Amino acid sequence: ALIDNLTGAFNRNAYNIEIVRFIKEFERYKHPFAIVVLDIDHFKNVNDTYGHAKGDEILKIVAALVKSTIRETDKIFRYGGEEFVIWMPKMETNNAIQASDKIRRVIEGQNWNAIAKGLEVTASFGISCVKESDTTTTVFNRADKALYSSKNNGRNQVSFEK
Repeated sequence: ALIDNLTGAFNRNAYNIEIVRFIKEFERYKHPFAIVVLDIDHFKNVNDTYGHAKGDEILKIVAALVKSTIRETDKIFRYGGEEFVIWMPKMETNNAIQASDKIRRVIEGQNWNAIAKGLEVTASFGISCVKESDTTTTVFNRADKALYSSKNNGRNQVSFEK
């Protein structure tokens, strides 16, 4: 009940359970972590143009690309629709930015022609690193705010919110 059937990533319920644990572990051990929110750019247009079956294929491939790019200790969650959350334990800001940009480049560089000739898929990213005063909501909201900075500044980029 904690795995998304389509993508094989952990699902939103798993995220809701795990984020509580992540915050509690930070409060106790002070190990930093980053929350990365990834949103596939213009996904509604993809579904409208190519159909939902092709959109599902893209979701599966994006999840697989993320899984193959992140560390074994990182976790990917399908948060909803075309939005994913990546938890990166023991990750400081600069490393989280570099890791997220690597994922962004892998998605952008994927050959999507098997799904539809000329198809290009990109993603926008927002990052937040946990702080002393954070709750499950505040750390996510900063990453979400950073995601919207990426989207508002042209998409297919990584933004960080302090």
